[in-house]
Amino acid sequence: AWSALNLSNAGIRFLDSAVFADLHLRSLDLSDNLMGGVSFTPSGIWNNLASLRHLYLRNNSIAFSDYWLDGDTVKGLSNLTILDLGQTGIHDFQTGAFSGLTSLVDLYLDGNEILRLDARHTGDLTSLRNLWISNNPLSCRPDFKE
Repeated sequence: AWSALNLSNAGIRFLDSAVFADLHLRSLDLSDNLMGGVSFTPSGIWNNLASLRHLYLRNNSIAFSDYWLDGDTVKGLSNLTILDLGQTGIHDFQTGAFSGLTSLVDLYLDGNEILRLDARHTGDLTSLRNLWISNNPLSCRPDFKE
C-alpha cells in the first residue's frame, strides 16, 4: 500500500467518493487543482482515510458549504497533523469547524477571505503549534478591560 500520494497540479476537477477506497495513505497532496465540488461529508472522499496525517488542498476553489468551513469538512480525519487550506476561498467557519482534529499541529489558512477567527473555531485544536493566517481581511477588535 502507498503511504503518500501526490496529485498536485494534475488538472483534477472532481473526485468520486470511492477514489481513495482501500488506500491507507498517510499523506495526500491535492494542491493546485481545479476542484470546486468536492464532497466533504462523512460518506464522502475522506471516509476511507482515517490514517491520513497530512492533507494539502492549497490553491483550489473549493466550496465549503457555500464558503463556510463546517464540522463535516474534516470529519473522520482525526489523525491529521498538517492541514493546508491556503488559498481555497474560505470566508467563514461554523462553530466546531475543526472539531475532532486534536492531533493537528500545523494549520494553513493563508490567502483566503477570512474575516474572523476565534476560540469557537479553534477550541479543539489542542495540539496546534503553527497557524498561518496571513493575507486574510481579518478584522481585529480587541476587548481591553481595565
